[in-house]
Amino acid sequence: MMNVRRSFVVGGLAWLLVSPLFLGTGLVARAAGEATAEAPEGAALLVEDPLDDSTFKAHWVKAKGTFAIEDGVFTAREILEENHHAGAGRLQPVVDGILDVEFRFVESSEVQFGLDYTTDEKKDHLLRAVVKNGTVSARAGWGWAKTTRMKPFGPKPVALDVPAGEWHRGRIEFRGQDVIIRIDGKTVFAASAETPLKDVQKNRLALTARGVAQFRNLKLWSLDSVADAAWEKRFEKAQREL
Repeated sequence: MMNVRRSFVVGGLAWLLVSPLFLGTGLVARAAGEATAEAPEGAALLVEDPLDDSTFKAHWVKAKGTFAIEDGVFTAREILEENHHAGAGRLQPVVDGILDVEFRFVESSEVQFGLDYTTDEKKDHLLRAVVKNGTVSARAGWGWAKTTRMKPFGPKPVALDVPAGEWHRGRIEFRGQDVIIRIDGKTVFAASAETPLKDVQKNRLALTARGVAQFRNLKLWSLDSVADAAWEKRFEKAQREL
């Protein structure tokens, strides 16, 4: 597997991402702490976003489709003529972390949640958990063109009952090349990516949907201060749970 380190100092973007001016509503920066039911010891909570009116306009930028707060809920609607998922993103730098979000299929067959690296010049789609037609899989960026395409990695998509109209919790954990996906608390994926993820800066949280889907209660932790041995134990345990 190939390891790369990417600089993310492009113009003033790096300053923007770490400036106190960027730490607005819905962004929580906390020191690494003790293990909780949600995160391992050493994890630091970076973002706690209800995905409602309090954070929607301040932090989220639409890429494709339409996004709006409907009945108090962050709602994504695909525009068929665009031939692309409805997609929106929020800037937040992280290298290794845990992204956790609740989602609900309304009139949809697919949602994705994950991480990108974006600047004014280019956008790299780096990592996604994909919940599609009753299956769960992972995709990672492949190549560094103007817009990076993603390809599946790891085992074949796992069949999983994810009924429409109900709220589900999705989680993607990533450290180095290792990726874990859990749905409603169940481990459904644990594999190492083929494309470079280790030490690669991610700076954009991404939510996408086909059709109409909803999201709420997003959280992001950094795993930078989690001990290597603790992560290895966590990843091996996830592999055994499959």
